[in-house]
Amino acid sequence: MTIATTNGIHAVRSWASHTTGLALLSAVGGILLHGFAAAGPIPLITQTPASPGIGEQIMYTVVYTNAQDASLDALTITDTVSPVIMDVSVSQPVGWTAPTVTSVAGVGTRYVWSNSFVSLPLGESLTFTITGSVGLVCAPTLVGTTAQVDATWGGGVSTSRMITNEVGYVVQPHLTGISVLKQQIPVSPGAGGAVNYTIVVTNTGTATLDSLTVTDTISQVITGAVPSQPSGWSAPAVTNMPGIGTQYVWSRTGINMIPGTSLTFQVDGVVGKVAVPTLVSNTAYAAAQSACAAVGAYSNETDFTLLPSATLDVTATLQQSPASPATGETVTYIIMAVNSGNTIITEMTVTDTISPVVTGQGMAEPSGFGPPTIVSISGTGSLYVWNSTSLSLKPGQSLPFAITGAVGAVNVNTLVNNIAQVTAGNGIGKAVALTKQTSFTVSPVPPDLRVTQTLSTPSPVSGGTVKYLVTVVNTGTKPITNLTVIDTLSPVIMNVGTVEPSGFGKPTIVSIAGTGSRFVWTATGLNLLPGQSLTITITGTVGTVDEATTVSNHAGAGSTYPGGALWSSTPAVSFNLAPTGPSLDPGKVKIVGGIRGYINPKLGEQATILLRPSGAGEIIMRVFNLKGEIVRVIRDTATGGNHVLVLHWNATDESGAQVPPGAYPVIIESGAQVPPGAYPVIIEGPGVRYRDTLAVLR
Repeated sequence: MTIATTNGIHAVRSWASHTTGLALLSAVGGILLHGFAAAGPIPLITQTPASPGIGEQIMYTVVYTNAQDASLDALTITDTVSPVIMDVSVSQPVGWTAPTVTSVAGVGTRYVWSNSFVSLPLGESLTFTITGSVGLVCAPTLVGTTAQVDATWGGGVSTSRMITNEVGYVVQPHLTGISVLKQQIPVSPGAGGAVNYTIVVTNTGTATLDSLTVTDTISQVITGAVPSQPSGWSAPAVTNMPGIGTQYVWSRTGINMIPGTSLTFQVDGVVGKVAVPTLVSNTAYAAAQSACAAVGAYSNETDFTLLPSATLDVTATLQQSPASPATGETVTYIIMAVNSGNTIITEMTVTDTISPVVTGQGMAEPSGFGPPTIVSISGTGSLYVWNSTSLSLKPGQSLPFAITGAVGAVNVNTLVNNIAQVTAGNGIGKAVALTKQTSFTVSPVPPDLRVTQTLSTPSPVSGGTVKYLVTVVNTGTKPITNLTVIDTLSPVIMNVGTVEPSGFGKPTIVSIAGTGSRFVWTATGLNLLPGQSLTITITGTVGTVDEATTVSNHAGAGSTYPGGALWSSTPAVSFNLAPTGPSLDPGKVKIVGGIRGYINPKLGEQATILLRPSGAGEIIMRVFNLKGEIVRVIRDTATGGNHVLVLHWNATDESGAQVPPGAYPVIIESGAQVPPGAYPVIIEGPGVRYRDTLAVLR
């Protein structure tokens, strides 16, 4: 098969060999290919119909006739069909198998029938057919074919190859075309009247359309436009075209719009008002795509002239910014009055009532207006009234008015609404317009507080006095009316006394086994204003301990308010208390943790190592992690004299950073006489408490 282009015509021709012209007759002869006997050429391949169109059926018929009185050994029929021919089916004589089918790149599809020991009497024929449909072409295309016959007879002594005549024709492509018709009803609508635009798109070509886009831009004079479209189509994309109007674009693919069919699109609206005579025109455009080509077409133009009418009209809009301001934020209202009529406005009154939630209001007005009159309306807010009787506001012009304030505090969720009104006149009549309502909800801001605790005694000792100061500060924006203050004191603190601020009575005291005494103060009817504070003083005597002890204290304070509650706690306030006398035998070592037998660095607790060397010398304490890495080295000197030496480890490494939760071995090297042994140091963390052998003395 070859493909060539001549004068814009695509040629597709198929043949079985490069032999051209007429069919050949073997010199060894005796076999006649139909149409090529000695008597004269007879067509060996026919095409039916002669010129089928796209999508129509086409059939090739190959006829072979035995023109020699000899027995055939084998017969092969070959025909290559153009790739334009699709959905092919074949037939062959009885006793013959279906052909071998091969796709030949750039040529088409080759069909080969082959049979051995053919019994075909003289003069009889064999018929083979190939039937298909004509596929799509996008340009005039020549489609042709020839068949080839190979025969063997006489025990393989004689062979013959013959080529049939060529059949073919030019397939004409479908044409892509559309028409667009625009109609306007009524022909001359007036201001305030309805108008209908109808767009009819027709497939005027012979090709089926796959996609279609219809565009129509409606004049800005037409208001309240509502588009409609054929069934199965989505609503159009709508775009505002400043100074022009509104553009509507309908678009759809996969429409399968066959030739001769039409689709109808509509836009209905109302004719607005104009200040000067105005030509209102409209032209639609459609773009379509078939399988082979794209095409576009404009509609006819429809137009009418709209004359102005002496109409007094005004429109008003209200814009609130931001949309949802919170307590303490600024809110701004902008009222825009627009002359939407076609006559000059000479007087105007603008009124707006602002909610009492909006405080500290400021105003701004356009030229021609003085500051507004402000009237307080009980339970409603503040009424602002601007008025002018010396305006010259032309049609289409506008005037802005602004009110700015701060959103105040509320006790319950409060809806803040606003609607403004504009009244305009021209000395003859009045026009009134209300804005749309704006609104937002203000939620109450909850109170807030912070509690702190200080240890006013620098280094409390057994038998001495300790003083704690618990201070509550109102860090919110609303008064605090009730308070609960809680402080749990270590059992080491005895003979406790308290001093309370005004409004508080003496605390309730509850003993908590293993922890100490809980002091609870409550007060109602308070008026602790934002920024104010109050302090509770706790004084006691430090008792004695048998071993080194970390004394920690936490305080907390809380309050309730409508809709919720709040609570604040202090961090740990701690001090270390040494034992009142030696608790170790000579040569002994003891490691203790916090008040619960293990240390929590977040509570200010630390490990205390008690040594009672029997002689003087340097003490070196090395803290390891479980990987065997040194975490911390602590040095001290034992002076001898059978004194207790106290070392501390606050669960930090050499850089001062707090170590992770876990178990840490401690090795103490001493020039003094301290026996070796195992000593636990416990560090507490989330989900971790270790009480394993941690310290080895050598």
